[in-house]
Amino acid sequence: MVLAKFRNFTLLFIIALVFCTCKKYAPANPVFYLKATDVFVKGSQTVGSGNNKITELYVYVDGFFQGAYPIGNLMPIAIKDGETKINLFAGIKNNGISETRVTYAFYEALELDTVLSKGQILDKTFTFEYKPAAKIWFENFDGNSLGLIKSSSSDTTIFKSGVSNPNNLEGQCGIITLQGNKIFGRVETSLDFDIPKGSSNTYIEINFKGNAPIEVGLLTELNQEKVVGNANSKDTWNKVYFQISEAVSAPPTSLNYKLYLKVKNTSDNPNPTVYIDNFKLLYF
Repeated sequence: MVLAKFRNFTLLFIIALVFCTCKKYAPANPVFYLKATDVFVKGSQTVGSGNNKITELYVYVDGFFQGAYPIGNLMPIAIKDGETKINLFAGIKNNGISETRVTYAFYEALELDTVLSKGQILDKTFTFEYKPAAKIWFENFDGNSLGLIKSSSSDTTIFKSGVSNPNNLEGQCGIITLQGNKIFGRVETSLDFDIPKGSSNTYIEINFKGNAPIEVGLLTELNQEKVVGNANSKDTWNKVYFQISEAVSAPPTSLNYKLYLKVKNTSDNPNPTVYIDNFKLLYF
């Protein structure tokens, strides 16, 4: 009798175990794909050029982060019942460093409601815009005057390239050159700026090329240099987004700052010539 009860109990236990371990999972939602064939930023007379170096898109689906995808890669989007809200944020290399990629706060996110059939691929060009709340100063070297002037200690100044210069990127560009016994070149903004302290959303954008590095920084009201970073020498045009929040907030602080660009004539980089375009300051 006892043995029979034990056998019955064992059988019931085994049946219960089988049912507990054989859970049924709902099948994954089918997906379609987005593919960014190209990415642009809208320029204007108030924000300057739309030249950009967006490297990836950060994808949110119905408010949840899905992943970051390099430009040109397929972005899988799950097909759900009802509407699917897709938000795309532009990603950049912070300070030009591959290991510090972030979403760029000054570009508006894009919102899509596109839904395709399972497995379909939508090749699409995306165009971002600068946020209306962004405060943007820029020098594109195409106006009648220059917003950059020679520093008092500099051996040279910056001048416009001319419209037919083969080194131009968009319209004219700025040129700083040091030849012979000219050792030190620094230019600074003619204006100073009340840049917010304690904010991570303060940036300098710059397009550049040349045979020597360009030091980028801030000048205090006492003419103290605060280095932000270096735009390293390139044979072709490049772009860097420099986050300047640490330089703005770290001592010695200043009520207002100017921006500066500096080039040196050294044995490693003799007789340097550098080209600059779309020099921008951005903050909220």
